[in-house]
Amino acid sequence: MKRVLAWAIENAPGMNVVMLALVIIGAAAFVGMRREVFPEFELEVVMVSVPYPGATPQDAEEAICQKIEEAIRSIDGIKKVTSIAMEGRGYVLAELQSDIKDVQKVMSEIDREVNRIPSFPDLAEDPEIEQITFRDTAIRLGIIGPDDRTRRGELKLREVAESVRDELLMLPSVTVAELMGTRNYQIDVEIPEATLRSYGMTLDQVASEIRQHNVELPGGQLKSSGQEILLRAKNKGRVGPEIERIPLITREDGVVLTVGDLGNVRDEFEDVTATAEINGEPAMVINVQRTKSEDLLNLVDDVRGYVARTEPPPGYRFVLWGDTSVDVRDRMALLLRNGVQGLGLVFLVLALFLEVRLAFWVALGIPISIMGAGAALAWGDQTLNMLSLFSFLIALGIVVDDAIVIGENIYAHRQMGKSLHDASVDGATEVLPSVAASITTTVIAFAPMFFVSGVMGKFMAVIPFAVIAMLLVSLWESTFVLPCHLAHSHSGFFRVATIVTYPLRPFMLLLFWLNSKASIAMEWFAEKVYVPSLHFCLLNPVLPIAVAIALFVGTLGMIRGGVVTTVLFPKSDNNYLQASVVFPNGTPATATEAATKRMERALQKVSREIALERAAETRQPVESLYPPPEADYLGPVRFAYREVGSITNTAGPMGGQGSSGSNAGQIFAELHGTEIREVHSDQLIARWRREVGEIAGVERIVYGSIGTGPAGTPIEFKLLASSEHVDELLAATEVMKQKVGTFAGVFDISDDNTPGKWEFQFRVKDKALATGVTPTDLGQTVRNTYFGAEVMRLQRGRHEVKLMVRYPPEERTSLVNFREIRVGGADGTQRPINELAEINLERGFSEINRVDQQRSITISADLDETTANADLIIASLQKQMDGFKAQFPNVSIRWEGQQEQSRESVGSLMIGFAVAILCMFVLLVLQFRSYMQPLLILAIIPFGMIGAVWGHAFLNLPLTLFSMFGLVALAGVVVNDSIVLIDFINSRVRAGDEPIQALLESGRRRFRPIMLTSMTTIAGLIPLLTEKSFQAQLLIPMASSLAFGLMLATALVLLLIPVLYMLYLLILQSLNIPFVEVEE
Repeated sequence: MKRVLAWAIENAPGMNVVMLALVIIGAAAFVGMRREVFPEFELEVVMVSVPYPGATPQDAEEAICQKIEEAIRSIDGIKKVTSIAMEGRGYVLAELQSDIKDVQKVMSEIDREVNRIPSFPDLAEDPEIEQITFRDTAIRLGIIGPDDRTRRGELKLREVAESVRDELLMLPSVTVAELMGTRNYQIDVEIPEATLRSYGMTLDQVASEIRQHNVELPGGQLKSSGQEILLRAKNKGRVGPEIERIPLITREDGVVLTVGDLGNVRDEFEDVTATAEINGEPAMVINVQRTKSEDLLNLVDDVRGYVARTEPPPGYRFVLWGDTSVDVRDRMALLLRNGVQGLGLVFLVLALFLEVRLAFWVALGIPISIMGAGAALAWGDQTLNMLSLFSFLIALGIVVDDAIVIGENIYAHRQMGKSLHDASVDGATEVLPSVAASITTTVIAFAPMFFVSGVMGKFMAVIPFAVIAMLLVSLWESTFVLPCHLAHSHSGFFRVATIVTYPLRPFMLLLFWLNSKASIAMEWFAEKVYVPSLHFCLLNPVLPIAVAIALFVGTLGMIRGGVVTTVLFPKSDNNYLQASVVFPNGTPATATEAATKRMERALQKVSREIALERAAETRQPVESLYPPPEADYLGPVRFAYREVGSITNTAGPMGGQGSSGSNAGQIFAELHGTEIREVHSDQLIARWRREVGEIAGVERIVYGSIGTGPAGTPIEFKLLASSEHVDELLAATEVMKQKVGTFAGVFDISDDNTPGKWEFQFRVKDKALATGVTPTDLGQTVRNTYFGAEVMRLQRGRHEVKLMVRYPPEERTSLVNFREIRVGGADGTQRPINELAEINLERGFSEINRVDQQRSITISADLDETTANADLIIASLQKQMDGFKAQFPNVSIRWEGQQEQSRESVGSLMIGFAVAILCMFVLLVLQFRSYMQPLLILAIIPFGMIGAVWGHAFLNLPLTLFSMFGLVALAGVVVNDSIVLIDFINSRVRAGDEPIQALLESGRRRFRPIMLTSMTTIAGLIPLLTEKSFQAQLLIPMASSLAFGLMLATALVLLLIPVLYMLYLLILQSLNIPFVEVEE
């Protein structure tokens, strides 16, 4: 290795060029890298959906879901199959195993098996198969129209919204823009029953006539001697007036009656509920979404630029909301600010305790490592997001550890009187094996994060990727580039630097003065405090070991006793809120309208009250505390969007509950940023919930914030039973909801088992079979009466428009006419339905959920983290399961939500951590050629947890999943100092020193680099630890684990490792085993 280092120093220009090239490539990579809030990733979930218009959930379950489940259950790689049967559609979600390499291959197998199913109903449409992806909303553009709530006003507003959407999709960065608060276009041909009877026609016959006349068929081509001409039968109408002109009947007198003559053609929307308002005014919203390949900031800038230069039609105006780029910019600014501050603190620590020129060359490794990691991120197709920036922040102080050890040792060899060249070669060669081992153990410690399974594993995989890239670049830089710089005086460079920084000369003089004093102070501390303390511990080895064990046991007691709580997925402050309300299926839209308006008025009142309270406390006018109010929103709430007819699922494809229909409504609210408001979003939600109070007849009402990153609800579990035991399943659901409701701090308890609409269920009477009427005739006639007969689908621009033949609204919306329905038999006679069918009134389900071919009901609940702990509640519920199983033997339970994610993530993290510890042991055995010494080094790892837990208690933080990631990373950092210390102890013992003398000398010699490596790591994290903004709250626990854990672990390394080493030597001595033999 000596020859390689000598060659590198002699070829210093080449090393510098490689370093410069790496910096340039990294900088270019950062400039071109996509930017987003959190990493975008694909779920290994394949969705099969089959539209079945007019079907009930039971129909969809039996005819769609069960058949698909049976068809795909034998396919390799499927972990779980979930089905959702709802009105008019059936879904099947196949969750694949996390180790599946080729999702497309499994999708092809699913596609093949589904297409083999021969018995889908005739009225079911073709299956749609796709892989589910997270598609985040980038920004929402609201179009507010005049206060015209008629059909004409809705059509005009939709026309404007469609025009704006088309123009947005013309922007180069926008690929997905969807409308919210709208209904699909539909053309209804409405002909009264009396008119049809007078002409002897049925709805099916009218639909067939229109289908035959409304065609567009290719007729081949005509080849003449001069040219080829295409032939085409073109008689297809796509808009209402064209459909009105289609002929239906030719009378005996030759008069042709068209569709328009017999009935009315309405070219409007589907007959479903859809109402949307922004701040109380009619509106439609364009939801601009970002795909994985798009840069969020560029996309939002393009949309904002469009709004700035586009003038909406008179009476209409634009409003932008839900801009997620604001969070990205704020978080990037926050982390960059913390990074610069951390870099400054790291350099200050180095400059105070190392020679200033040496500090400069050591600190130079930080930007080089960051740029090298940038090149690696670009190569790995990663993005610049909150987690990748946080990775740089974590590694800020860690990456200089190797440079400190090598640089400080080279400096020590200089003081022995060696030349610059010899000192650089000898100093670097001496510590390079231990430095390489230290970096490798740190890399191994971060590696388990790659193997975290589930959604969370995909979510945070960029952290180990970025940190490991920085560590490897840092090792290369400190091995080959740093010795090159320290082997030359660079007097010309520093002379120029002195001239350039002349205005900072007073600061530099102060720094040199402080450097001399700080170095003396550290030497004094090492000689007068540390060495005597170490000597005392070596003479009384039981005492430090007992203290360390007592601290460890006490720390475990703090966790068990609840002094430091465990909340793996803590709630964070959020600028975006969502509240949803669901009534029983079939509830008219007026009830949902009234409930959502009540919720909106309550939000306005709470926001105003908070503003007035703050104004009274600060004795400042409200106008100076908050921006001018929009509509009736004064205070922390900036904006509200109210929608009836739909609930948006913001919890991701595999979580949350979306809904649609007249019984469902929602409110989105956007808060001002934390630089304006002081109230936490959770506090505002709690007041909002209290202000709304109980709403009569509500099935489910939920308040919450739109989550950041992947996480389910705190309490979520499924009850499962076969279809034969549905009644037992329903009874078990009510029992479990009551059990959950007994815990304090739990609210918004809900389940996805909501009663469906009332159903008229009919079957052909036995005595009516002689008429030739079949169940198909009966069902088709009733379906046509109320749903209508579908003629065809028309492609109109980007919209697929359904063309229907129906009775007028007054005939199909009233049950009065039900018994007057006439069904045609084989003999052509029309008979009343009550003569032919038995009719029962029943009520089914609005949605049927199935998991692994069993009926399932999901129970979920939210909680107040200040008074309730999800883990304790779930543990308490699990203890009650024996009695539950005795009461409901045919019902099983499956824990999901945050519990499932934590079980997956923590379980795989622990397995990865165990493997990492084993790899560290193997590496250290190879390094030290001993079985016992690696155990001495690894023994310090559990004690790193002590400081981490104390740090959480000091900062009043719960232990989160990110805290655990921090503890895993800490394992690699704390063993670094132990490796270097034991390496020096070995060299002194081999040289023949007395054991205690060798231990004291090694401790004194390595005190400065050990303290410096720890101080730089902690200094790099201090800005983040002191950050108060809500953007940093997710990441502070991981920084706390590293910083506070390292703080205490450093003291334990300096005292406990020598004590354990001495005990190791005493054991060898008592067994008459020479130390050198053990080494060999």
